[in-house]
Amino acid sequence: MPGTEPTRRPPPILRVRAASKRLLRHGRHARVVSARLARALPPAPSVSAPAIWALCGWIGLACGLLEAVLLLSWREVFEPLLGSPDLWRNWHSPWMAPLANASLFALAGGALGLLRRLLPRAVAVALPILLVFVGVRAALGTIPGLHPAAVFLLALGTAVRLGPRARLDSPRFRSFARRSLPYLAGGWLALLLTCGVVPASREPLGLRLGPEPSRGAPNVLLVVLDTVRADHLSLHGYERPTSPRLEALSRRGVRFDEARATAPFTLGTHASLFTGLPMSQTSAGVNSPLDGSRRTLAEHLRNRGYATGGFVGNIFYGSAHYGLDRGFLHYHDVPGNITRRITPREFLRSCRLGADLITRFEREWGLFSPMQRRRLDASELNQALFSWVDRTRRFGRPYFVFVNYFDAHSPYSLPPQAPRPYSRVSDARLEAELDRLSALEAERDADPSGPEPKALTAARAEVAALIRDAYDDGICWADRQLGALLDGLDARGLLDNTLVIVTSDHGEMLGEHGLIGHGMSLHRPLVHVPLVVAGARGMSVPQGRSVPSAVSVRDVPATVLRLLNDPDAPRFPGRSLSRFWGDETALDSPDAPVLSEVEHMPWLPRSPRKPAAFGPMWLLTEDRWAYLRRHHESLGPQHWLYNLDDDPDERHNLAADPSSRSTLDRLGALLDTLGLAPPPTLAASPGNARSQRLPWRHALPKHPTSP
Repeated sequence: MPGTEPTRRPPPILRVRAASKRLLRHGRHARVVSARLARALPPAPSVSAPAIWALCGWIGLACGLLEAVLLLSWREVFEPLLGSPDLWRNWHSPWMAPLANASLFALAGGALGLLRRLLPRAVAVALPILLVFVGVRAALGTIPGLHPAAVFLLALGTAVRLGPRARLDSPRFRSFARRSLPYLAGGWLALLLTCGVVPASREPLGLRLGPEPSRGAPNVLLVVLDTVRADHLSLHGYERPTSPRLEALSRRGVRFDEARATAPFTLGTHASLFTGLPMSQTSAGVNSPLDGSRRTLAEHLRNRGYATGGFVGNIFYGSAHYGLDRGFLHYHDVPGNITRRITPREFLRSCRLGADLITRFEREWGLFSPMQRRRLDASELNQALFSWVDRTRRFGRPYFVFVNYFDAHSPYSLPPQAPRPYSRVSDARLEAELDRLSALEAERDADPSGPEPKALTAARAEVAALIRDAYDDGICWADRQLGALLDGLDARGLLDNTLVIVTSDHGEMLGEHGLIGHGMSLHRPLVHVPLVVAGARGMSVPQGRSVPSAVSVRDVPATVLRLLNDPDAPRFPGRSLSRFWGDETALDSPDAPVLSEVEHMPWLPRSPRKPAAFGPMWLLTEDRWAYLRRHHESLGPQHWLYNLDDDPDERHNLAADPSSRSTLDRLGALLDTLGLAPPPTLAASPGNARSQRLPWRHALPKHPTSP
């Protein structure tokens, strides 16, 4: 304002002095407050670093034992009733989990020990609560299906209740911890014996004390090329040279041109391969394992003195959880299950906390895709197989080896060293395209009304082309590893005395009939599989012969036993394939049509892309005819009839063709006699004059063009 002098700021030195006086004044107040708080609170406990490590190790061991108990309870009691197996957990986890948990907790204790001087009270009071919370939360996480919120609340309540009692400065807790150590150690030793020592000793004891084999008994090698359809093999005329080693093997034996899988998914056909029974006569299904009610080929040969070993790349349905390990002294599914090869990674993964940490780390750094850890590469299987064969040779026993190569299965990813002669896209790109197609199909399933969106049709065609190339790459790699396996056995002087059988469990739909994948239909690409039998030295197996008749892979066990001259061969289910090269004793009855089947999957979305979602399906294959029936949950029986000579792609349903009625009636009646399909609906639909005049097999509102 006019006439008013501006306020003059004090010099800097005076401002600094004033600020210093204020700080000193506040500092005196702070010291007074701190002194009063110190007098009001108890003195901070003196916590040593060894005490922190001991506390962390004790809580880790206790929570690890809790996790082991929950894991065993789920595996032995609840899992057989409810399903949901943890297929990728090491079978030695129960005894390793407490040690791994204690190690991780002690490691965390070492880091927290650095804070004991800065925050002694927080370390003494809050640390036990935090440790109990983390340990209990990890242990409860082993129970599949338990909601994360429930896990969190249960762990929090337990930590708040028990954590304060585990204070480091509590003499009562220290005394309790010392007295409980022998019990914790005893529990761990019991787990080590039951889950570690006893299973590990089963194989050497079986090799030393098992029955004596017949002198000069040949070896048996059964190779399953998982997900390989016959028409994508150069063995069967495919334009790409995908199977040169299998072709070479077929020149040493017999090739079956029309072999059929018993089911369009792994477990169903493997159950038939091992028992000789149709899938429906075993306990195996989409959600149920193979139980012990039926004798397997491995059990029979083990009782004949064979060393039995299984090596599976498909550690989902091929896992021991699904019962395919029965009869095998050695079963290689999850890598850590082989006690000689427990790596630090497998040791840490045995506990839930370690598994979560490793998975998060590897995903953050892009070290693997989820599916890559759910399979074993064929070259890895070969190395494990050679190691096992070399170890067991000193016992002088013939071997029965089962190998499952999983390299042609989705998501069609191969190890870095595998050549890719056909695919030009990366695994990441292919996986992204598969995810995009899945998202579009999920949208379509949510609203199936109206015509299919053009975007979905175009995406399916594009993805099918990408899959075809990657799929053929997987077949080429599996064929190369098959050759490496045969070469390795030959170098060891074993191949000449080995009966070799190579087949597949099912095929793959690559866009045909609008389907991609497998497991939910019975079209020819899903059930037409390769089958080659090459005999050992002295066996009556011809060389270079092909069999055009339709046969079932469930005849493999009977064939093996017949070629081994086993006296129990006639009592094993199935019929020996040796009937096709002059074994008169096997030709006592004409060949029946070959059965394939898939169960009803009502939990799937009702979509034309998931035919089994509407009802169970059965397929009879006889020479040039394929008869398919589905018992629709709403419409009743539905029928398809294809002439495979004129229509190998199964595009024209002849079920309504009057000229094919006799074939339809005959095959339908034959399926009825098997007692598998529900009884047909005899009542004609009202207002349908045609259905009132025709037999029940035609009494349908409509014959679908594709299931």
